[in-house]
Amino acid sequence: MHPRQHLPAAALYLADEQYGILTTAQLRELGVTESVQRRLAKGWTKLERGIYSVDEPTWRTALTAGLIIAGPDAAATGLAAGWLHGMLGREPSRITISHDHDHALHERTILGRPITFRRLGRHGRGSPSRASVEDSLVDVAAEADELTLVGAVTRALGQRFTTAPRLAERFAGEQRAPPGPARKTLLVVGSRPRERPRVAVHHPCRTPPPPAPAGASGQPVAPHPFRWLVPRVRAGCRARRAGPR
Repeated sequence: MHPRQHLPAAALYLADEQYGILTTAQLRELGVTESVQRRLAKGWTKLERGIYSVDEPTWRTALTAGLIIAGPDAAATGLAAGWLHGMLGREPSRITISHDHDHALHERTILGRPITFRRLGRHGRGSPSRASVEDSLVDVAAEADELTLVGAVTRALGQRFTTAPRLAERFAGEQRAPPGPARKTLLVVGSRPRERPRVAVHHPCRTPPPPAPAGASGQPVAPHPFRWLVPRVRAGCRARRAGPR
């Protein structure tokens, strides 16, 4: 018997929305009796008590099961959210979920993946629910090594998921200080200017153009960084042009 047979259309739609997951409470609300649930569950993958996967389970299936356990205000964060946002190259083995419960939730292993629940107060968005890019990177800094953090930050800025000032502002308001190397990485990234002005620097052997008049769009010519060498270099240029005497 196919795992999806004899399920109402509403249950099939819900399973598609939840990456193949259905709970016994949801089935009960949809009118599926407990005897039918027990018969159908023989062809399903049990993830947790009252939580089943009616399709081939994946990484997102394990994540969604953790979100269901944590409640409606839960959100993936850290490396898991970083992968969902496209800031990591592969699925993380460990999943971190933020929740707002007053009591602690014990770590679970679903489909061979450890799932950790933390009271971080992250606001979820998207499907599966995940923290914002800035919150995710702050939590990546607390979970991962510096190399992983640098890669995630580089992709986030390169793909314009966020900006350096926004990331620096978010990091400055974080009470949980990440490890030293990660903290240094975020501070360096956050201190980058949004856009570096382009200043023309002319070769010392060439006559620089006159300064741009007031109100013109051209950039003023910056002094050569080794201007103390300019007279000597120009003298050498004149000697080479004159040739041997």
